[in-house]
Amino acid sequence: MRYKIALYNSEEGYSVSVPGLPGCWSQGKTKDEAIANIETAIGEYLEVVGDLRDRPSTETEGAPASILATREPPLGTCPCTR
Repeated sequence: MRYKIALYNSEEGYSVSVPGLPGCWSQGKTKDEAIANIETAIGEYLEVVGDLRDRPSTETEGAPASILATREPPLGTCPCTR
C-alpha cells in the first residue's frame, strides 16, 4: 500500500509525517534520508497496529480506549520521531 507523506523543511533538516497514520513521524538531514526513514517508520507503525489487533481481548480488557490508541513503542521506533 502507498501512503501520502508531508515533508517539511526544519532547522535540523527535514521532518516528515504520514497524514493517514496518526502519530507516524520521522526526520532526516536530507530529503532522501527523511523519506527512507519514514518508509521504515511506516513499516514499524503497521507492525505495532497489527500486534494490537492480534492481542486477545483479555489483554486489553478494562483499559481505556485512549491508552490503547496511543500505545507507543520505545523511543527511536515508529511512531515516535527519529
